[in-house]
Amino acid sequence: MCAGLAGAEETESFGHPAFRVGKKTFAVLDEYRGVACLCFKVPIALQQTLVDDARYFAAPYGAKHGWTCLRVDARTLWRDARALVRESWRLCAPKRLLSP
Repeated sequence: MCAGLAGAEETESFGHPAFRVGKKTFAVLDEYRGVACLCFKVPIALQQTLVDDARYFAAPYGAKHGWTCLRVDARTLWRDARALVRESWRLCAPKRLLSP
């Protein structure tokens, strides 16, 4: 889902698998309070909508910049997760990768 996006590369951030494009991280696989989660960046307005759903929460770091976490479990809707990761990638990708 992350590695297949143009220019994406897997790295490590604070001991967790992370994905970046150019020099910017766009997704992190993390764990908060024993809950596995996928963290990504979205516009603030979208973040405010997402966190109304119990599956999502504002990231303990970077929430004011749109960083949001999706709790990952057997009920995860991966189609939605893919769309959110793609949006995060789009927000972080260099303009040369966004051109048609």
